[in-house]
Amino acid sequence: MKNLRIYIALLAAGCIVASCEKDITVDLPDVEKKVVVDGAIFEGEKAYVALTYSFPFFQDFGNLDFNDPAQLSEFLVLDAVVTLSDGVQTETLNLGLDTTKFPPLLYMGNTITGQVGNTYTLTVVAKGRTYTAQTSIRPPVSLDSLRWLPEPNKDSLGACRLFFQEPPTPGNIYRLFAKRQGYNAYKPVPGNSVIDDQAYNGQYIQFPFSRPEPVSSAFQSGNFDDPERFFWKKGDTISVLFCTIDVSAYEYIRTLELSAGTSGNPFSNPSTVKSNVTGGALGGFVGYGKYFTQVVAQ
Repeated sequence: MKNLRIYIALLAAGCIVASCEKDITVDLPDVEKKVVVDGAIFEGEKAYVALTYSFPFFQDFGNLDFNDPAQLSEFLVLDAVVTLSDGVQTETLNLGLDTTKFPPLLYMGNTITGQVGNTYTLTVVAKGRTYTAQTSIRPPVSLDSLRWLPEPNKDSLGACRLFFQEPPTPGNIYRLFAKRQGYNAYKPVPGNSVIDDQAYNGQYIQFPFSRPEPVSSAFQSGNFDDPERFFWKKGDTISVLFCTIDVSAYEYIRTLELSAGTSGNPFSNPSTVKSNVTGGALGGFVGYGKYFTQVVAQ
């Protein structure tokens, strides 16, 4: 009888709490749209720059229609003047289409090619404001080997490792891109794609890496139900770009990937992406020295 009374009391309390619940709508304040710069220049290649506007945290842009001019103008900066200088010559980047990148509408260079040892200054004039960024291309570091290692109890699936001798001079920073056959472009490897030599200077290093998703943005999710997700498969042709970057690029990419990795975690600390763009814009401009190699997983 006593237990019955306790049960009835708890049930009544639950009903009272439930009856007090109501939906609350919170009006979030509007924030100023900022220009976001996402640019790069690789050794031996022309520069490219994506210019977008910042958007509210809860805004869904996964279904953005690139054939709708009204939607495009809300997301992309299409009327900017973008110039690039290598200290000797200056060129204006033109708006063009590259479907291997996101967004596919980019400002692309025509003349200046990335050279090791050069410093590049990017200038963006948009909506009456001027933004600048500077980056350099560091000498590339070669890899000794690239190996595929089968994963226990995973049939034909495995991981990949790269091996290299880290130079004795301190301050080297690397970023790893990879792809397999069927990918339309190189993608940063999952998780942390950048590594500095602070703890490994002058040592012989082996670095494991997973297969990147075949998507174009750090904030786009892949197929979570794919049993082969992140694994390299026996028979894959694994192609790698082992790139060197400077310190400002490292801080930008490191904090960008940290933000992307924790954006869905309600218990994570807020993270700020460190930009190397001045003038009030977000984002970064990165120069890459590069070393290419590939291996067939077998």
